[in-house]
Amino acid sequence: MFLFLRLLLAHLLGDYPLQTGWIYHLKNKGGAGKCAHSLVVFLVSVLFVYPYWGYTSMWLYLVGAALVHHLSDWVKMELNLTGSVRNPLWRYVADQIVHVATAAFVLLLPIGRVELPAQWPAWWAAMYNSNFCMMYGCLLVVATYFTTYFIEALKMSYMPGLFQVQIPNSYKYYGIAERSILFNIAFFANAYALLALIPVLVLRMATRHLWPTLPVTNPLEVALSFAMAIVPGLALRLL
Repeated sequence: MFLFLRLLLAHLLGDYPLQTGWIYHLKNKGGAGKCAHSLVVFLVSVLFVYPYWGYTSMWLYLVGAALVHHLSDWVKMELNLTGSVRNPLWRYVADQIVHVATAAFVLLLPIGRVELPAQWPAWWAAMYNSNFCMMYGCLLVVATYFTTYFIEALKMSYMPGLFQVQIPNSYKYYGIAERSILFNIAFFANAYALLALIPVLVLRMATRHLWPTLPVTNPLEVALSFAMAIVPGLALRLL
């Protein structure tokens, strides 16, 4: 579990926050973009397993995982272009299942049962060696970035009319920040955390003024966004 959690967080960081708009658009244009994205995920994974650099099996796994990631993304993009699988939500979920399964595959290998705590630098080692910190990072990315694209895929699949409207990037990042706050409110669940709910609700009510070109927000979409931020926070609190 020790190595798996670090590989999972590396995947989530490489696949979401570090997949910039430039890389995403380049990935849509051809193989060079897909290679650039796979390389980013590979390098992040390498950094997250630095105590294991002395193991040949670790490097073989990392190269294999990068190839699987590249292939999975290629298949997804081809399906997007050809429309062979008409439901974007299932394409998105299936792609993430492959990535998570690739990280979990390390548990079947001898190296996956080796725990090598980090020794340096001290400030990072304290966080790196904590499974709880790794789970916090994983669930935070799921609550924020994963949810953004999950809701987009859901709208493309079942509410295509809403998806035709161009959503400003600033609104997407607002949603990520909003869910980050809600995630931490659910996790800390104290009076101070609840105070953070005030600006969240005020800004949510002001979205029509801040982004006047947006369509009328579907209450179910807002409820789903809130739920997908709060549930992981509560889950982490119970761990």
